[in-house]
Amino acid sequence: MKKLLLFFLAFFLLLKTAYSFDLCPACSPETVSSDTEKPAYMLGKNKLSFIGLYRFGEEPEHGHGDFERALVAFNYGVTDRFKAGLMYGFSAKKISLQIDYLILQEKGYKPSLILGVGSFRGVSSESHPYLMAMKSLEQHIKLPVRISAGIKHKGDDLLKPELEPAGNLILRVHGSKHIMVIFEGQTIDFAIYNSMFNNKLIVGMRMIELKTPAVGIVWRM
Repeated sequence: MKKLLLFFLAFFLLLKTAYSFDLCPACSPETVSSDTEKPAYMLGKNKLSFIGLYRFGEEPEHGHGDFERALVAFNYGVTDRFKAGLMYGFSAKKISLQIDYLILQEKGYKPSLILGVGSFRGVSSESHPYLMAMKSLEQHIKLPVRISAGIKHKGDDLLKPELEPAGNLILRVHGSKHIMVIFEGQTIDFAIYNSMFNNKLIVGMRMIELKTPAVGIVWRM
């Protein structure tokens, strides 16, 4: 596995350009729009995706949860509206569940609505429930912008609600290159990524809390 991670790292350095990564449907490079009416972030029935992340830098003394040094995740599209998967954190050495269900599909002025369980920002091996609304603004303001906003539970005890706001903004800057700002509570991340091969491969770089660099990959099958 270490050799595989080193291979990915060398691959990113050879690209000599910056991209982005995350796991949640609202934050993920999988939110890149597809050519079909089906939302790309739900994968589609019988589709698979592999996601990997490697974080650089020292272990943070403070921050929003414990950052994993490396993460891998596999997702499967059970239906066009439902995907499920597993994520493994190499620092915590544990497996967590990732589930997303599309309650409402975006139409006109109405946003998509997603109920999920997993790691919202994809930098830790936590698995918490969240509810996200997502909307593309391109048809309304003539800019290639997608926004999301919602709430997530941040505590380990579901009987003691600890809710916080979360969401993101994605802007397509040129071709298949995108920049993304992600917020969770008072924490903000910045990312930039590029999709290739008809959205089959997405690679990127992200600044966790605007100071800790990480690189990632999404491979869709």
